[in-house]
This record gives sequence, C-alpha cells and structure tokens, in this order.
Amino acid sequence: MKTRHVLALISMTLAPISVTANLLAADATTTVGKVVQDAKTKVFELLDKKHVTVNFKNSSATLEQSEIDELKTLLEANKGQGAIERVIVATWADKEYPAGKGEKLSEADRKLADQRAEGIKKALTSLGITKVDTYSMAEHPSWISKAFNSEQAKVKGEGAVKSADDQLASEIGQKMRDKGGPGTAVVLVRHAGDYSAH
Repeated sequence: MKTRHVLALISMTLAPISVTANLLAADATTTVGKVVQDAKTKVFELLDKKHVTVNFKNSSATLEQSEIDELKTLLEANKGQGAIERVIVATWADKEYPAGKGEKLSEADRKLADQRAEGIKKALTSLGITKVDTYSMAEHPSWISKAFNSEQAKVKGEGAVKSADDQLASEIGQKMRDKGGPGTAVVLVRHAGDYSAH
C-alpha cells in the first residue's frame, strides 16, 4: 500500500515538471530558430552581404522555405546600409545559357526561368521590396536590346561598355554569371549611391 502512495506522489510531483519541460522545449525551438537567423545575418555582414544564390529543385520554380529565409537574411543584413534602391534577380533554367549565336533553350526552359523570377519577385514583394528587376538567363538578349545597348544586354555580357553606368551594369552581370548557373537564381541588393557590384 505504501508503494502505491509513493508512486502516486512521485507521479504528481513529476507532472508539473513534465509540462514545464515541454514549454521550455517549445521556447528553445523558437530561440534556436532566432539564433540561427541571427547567425546567418552576421555571416552576411562579414562576407558579401549584397547577394545570395537561390537554389531550385530540378524542373521546379517553387521556392523552398529555406530559400525564402535566405532572402530574409539578405534583406536583414542590408537594413543598416541605407535605403534599398532596387533588387536585381537573374534566373536560370536547369540548363546552361545558350552559347552559340542563334541557339535557344526550349520554350519550357525559358518559361521555367521566368517562373522562377516571378516567384522570387513575389517573395521579395511580400518582404517589402517594391523595385525588383528580373533577368532571364535562359535566352540571349534580343537584337533590339543589343542595338540600343540595353541594360539587359549588358547584364548578360553582350552589351558595349561606354560609360560608368555601362560599367556598373557589366559588373553586375559578371557577378550574376559568376555566382549563378543552371538551377539557380542570383539576387543582388542595390543601394542608392552604389557604384560597384561588390
């Protein structure tokens, strides 16, 4: 009889401890998530905090939550740098940019790159960014873009560099091509007064 009373007493004593432990575990999960986010922000501050490479699953334009978190981290790391003038997004399909003149990726590949750009633009808009320029790296710039030496042509490495603005667009394009490739998108933050892609 005494053993049952002792076990009941132990059970009643441990019940509040169990509830407290569960609450602490839930709180710890939230705290760990915040610590991880803060650590990512610090890494961006130490390294190149102006860009992030977003990775997509093969044949998918869906942004995973981890990629949305990367976008949040990028924007968070740039808060103290002044107003964000615009965000530039270059997206690739799952195949490399066509190398030869007149070569094209399939319509499905070009559409996939466009859908990826729209998904990132939508995510950035939901995070408070209103000026987003997107570039599909799944197709060559049009002849009219080249003829008028457009920013589109310069970002893709096919425009002539004639001025400081042209040089900046060319640097941005080079950075995008260096950091991105098939299955990715590169997101670059530009602040008012930025004169270099670095």
